Amino acid sequence: MMTEYSITESGSLSDIGRRARRLRDHLGMTIDQVAAEARVEKRDVTNLERDADVALGTALAIHEVLSGNGPGDTLFTQPRLRSIDEVEAFEKRRLASR
Repeated sequence: MMTEYSITESGSLSDIGRRARRLRDHLGMTIDQVAAEARVEKRDVTNLERDADVALGTALAIHEVLSGNGPGDTLFTQPRLRSIDEVEAFEKRRLASR
């Protein structure tokens, strides 16, 4: 069974923190290990998991450690398209820009 960690439309920062902790636990990593690999302070990992303020760069560094994706690899990669008409229009624009 695959666990879903992606952000839902109604997602919040607390949802992100909970998913980060679940993923860290699933990977069998400690807060110290994540902090060391992400090159951030231990309190930054704790703060993210507890829905406290963390810098965007810090959250992205933790994301990279836990997901294996680089900071820019998965962010802003898929547009929000609500209908097949929007999908078709998006694809036409994408192909025209080549």
